[in-house]
Amino acid sequence: MEESSQKTVVALVFLLALIPVAVSIPTLFSESPTPTGMSIAPPADHDPLASKMLLVILDGVPAHVMEDPDYMPNLAAWSQNGSSLDVNTGEMTLTGPCSKEMLTGLHASPTDAARNWEVQYDGTDDPLNYAEDAGLEVGFTGFYVWRNLFPAARFEHRTIYDNGFSDVYDMDNSTLAVVREWLVDDSLDLMIAHLTGTDHAGHIWGVRSDEYRTKMNILDEQLEEIRLLVPDDWVMMITADHGMTNHGGHAISTGEDAMRVNLYAVGPAFKAGSSTTIEQRDISALFTVILDLPFPVSADARIPVEVLAIDPEDRMMLEAWNWEAAVARQEWLGEQGLNHESGISIDKVEWDRIPVNQMVAGPLDVAASMACLVGLAALCWYHRIPKIESGPRTWVSIGIIVAIWAMNNLIYFYAYDSAILGVDSSRIRKWIGIDLAFLASLLILGTVFSNDGQERRWFSYSIDWIKQRTSSWFPLAFLAITLWQPDARLSPSLLALLLALPVVRWWKSSQFKTAHWVFLSILVFSLWSIWNYLMKKLTGMTFQQWTNIDFLYKFELQTVHSFMIDNQILAIVAVTVGIWLAARMDTPHRSRKWWPDATVLSAAVLIYSLGYSSSDRILLLVIAFCYIAALFERFRGVVLRPSLTTLSFAEWGTLLLIIPTWGAWAAMVTLLLSRCIVSLFRGEESLPSRCDDSGWSADCHYLANALLPFFFCCIVWINFGQLTMVGLVEFNPSKWIVSGGFIGARVAPPVGWMAFITIAPTIAAVSTVLNSWMRTGRPLMPLFLLLSYLLLVSMSHVWISFMRPQVLIMVAFSSIVALFWYLAAFISYTMSKDRDPSSVLKLQS
Repeated sequence: MEESSQKTVVALVFLLALIPVAVSIPTLFSESPTPTGMSIAPPADHDPLASKMLLVILDGVPAHVMEDPDYMPNLAAWSQNGSSLDVNTGEMTLTGPCSKEMLTGLHASPTDAARNWEVQYDGTDDPLNYAEDAGLEVGFTGFYVWRNLFPAARFEHRTIYDNGFSDVYDMDNSTLAVVREWLVDDSLDLMIAHLTGTDHAGHIWGVRSDEYRTKMNILDEQLEEIRLLVPDDWVMMITADHGMTNHGGHAISTGEDAMRVNLYAVGPAFKAGSSTTIEQRDISALFTVILDLPFPVSADARIPVEVLAIDPEDRMMLEAWNWEAAVARQEWLGEQGLNHESGISIDKVEWDRIPVNQMVAGPLDVAASMACLVGLAALCWYHRIPKIESGPRTWVSIGIIVAIWAMNNLIYFYAYDSAILGVDSSRIRKWIGIDLAFLASLLILGTVFSNDGQERRWFSYSIDWIKQRTSSWFPLAFLAITLWQPDARLSPSLLALLLALPVVRWWKSSQFKTAHWVFLSILVFSLWSIWNYLMKKLTGMTFQQWTNIDFLYKFELQTVHSFMIDNQILAIVAVTVGIWLAARMDTPHRSRKWWPDATVLSAAVLIYSLGYSSSDRILLLVIAFCYIAALFERFRGVVLRPSLTTLSFAEWGTLLLIIPTWGAWAAMVTLLLSRCIVSLFRGEESLPSRCDDSGWSADCHYLANALLPFFFCCIVWINFGQLTMVGLVEFNPSKWIVSGGFIGARVAPPVGWMAFITIAPTIAAVSTVLNSWMRTGRPLMPLFLLLSYLLLVSMSHVWISFMRPQVLIMVAFSSIVALFWYLAAFISYTMSKDRDPSSVLKLQS
């Protein structure tokens, strides 16, 4: 296919992806409509059930931990003191959405999950605001998420900030100290305390570890001390925002352990020994009924009357009050044209008729998704190979593709939360979306790299065996179908590149020995999350648990933080070593000195670390000058770079931009990776520049030219600490480092500037790496097609988010990153377009 035809296909695929964006995204990313200013007054005969309330929220503690006497013996025996309630959270088991549902009674929207800790709530129809209206004092302590939900202008906040990933005890101890102070002062009427050390402990060590058990034993004693301090006429409740798997995971597609928590309540409002099952939104109704507040019509919550210490007549009265608010809510939803139940009235209580989901996919949402599929099929048919072979190989290929397609549909629409032949469906989703994509990538790279006539290996024999039994279009279809599901991710297939390296000639070659080992080191480091995952699967413990080194928890992010400009010595060491290695790989210019570049960049580290906006701005002007000089060299054909320096103006500008924002580690990995690409992938022995064959080999060659630059982008993103291959969310913006956003505006920087100064370095880094790829004479158009396809896949699944809100989390973050890479690739392509081919040949001299 000619480059002009490829451009047309890329544009059409990109446009197809925009159809669901226009149809479904506005609805999904908008706040769920709720009635405002509407409430049902409490019954005249109803009085408050307690004088004051205390709610303690344990972050990320699953129900089975709270029920286990080995972990929390006092909570496990709670029925002797009060009520025990099983709580079902929503599917988005993240702190932000769960906290919002818990105290407002509202359904969390997908945008709440996207924001998570920065979740927003602008309403006033909830028990806490109603309590303030009634003259009660409400206070929060612990995690800062509550400042976003209930601003400090009206509520008292004693926010406690943790000291990083390893803060398992200090923040919780400080939060509980505030609770004790409040109990002694008796100044507040409603108190919420949120402890986060439990979540940190679960993530670091896992729920079944001795360290986690010790943490919970200590916390259990602390909570028992608080219970004994609470006056008899108060209500104390203990719950969790969400649960956690035994391996320390939650958020999306993690099953019952993440979605089931407990609520323990004690005080005059509750019957000792009582129990029931509730939704997390129902917790808000407890505040409403205990404090005798109006019931907000916006809340989709039920009062758990089964556990309240009231007589049957009062129970019926409260049920009728609750039902009147529910009917009013359904009527309002009907007036807004939203999903509702129209055949109910306040005369008859029928909770089973209330719809579970407020948002449902409409015909247009489904049609937009189908348009993606139909449009893609039409493009494939139009650009099909002129002669499609028939026979057993074709049927084998079709059978495999159809089987994978059928499994995708079966899991997502019929067995999403169940087991298939005893295997949890989430594992099957991961197998299809990750493991099969890895096998497809390994097949493609192995075909291309082993196609140079070297001695036969088991690797080559395996490929030949598959090749002889499938059609020529099978590699393309196999990769495409494995990526056609929301749980699919291609970044773990970076492991396929490592496994395919032994069949590449330069693996044995000593010509580029430095580049060889540098590239291998970067690749092995970038696969850390996979090594850690394999260690846990094989031994039940991560490297951090084996070594008891906390630094190994979120290792990539910890590494990035360690080489920030605040750590001047480590940053300067990284710069010095990185520039020295880069100079050794600059084969055509061995005579150039590395130390002037290292000295100037080290000086820049020290200047940035001073923390002055004025000096920052001087260096920002230097960055601008470097990029302008690079453009001048590119388009005017002149050389301005000093003969002694090993870095180009473009590299200068990129490194000076990355170092203060993302640190020296990310900057040096970007530089070294770009140099490795030029050294290792510019010759025919690494990857043939063209393929004269047709069919299988030609398709694999084209796909390799898409996969390799994609993997290079992954390496950059991993070493910026922004990609976790086997994490719950592959691209997680909650890990975004914002400290660099203060560069150039150290005091109260504008939000727009913070966004620009943190995003621009990542785009510059990816552009630098992709530019090196193009300098080897390789095409970039296959990468454009791959990114467009991934966008199309993500957008085609947007409609599923109405049923599975967590799907939007996965596809939204992946799509945003793909757009960043798309922009970086466009910059690289534009800068390299129409470049004199002799410039590429000069690199090989």
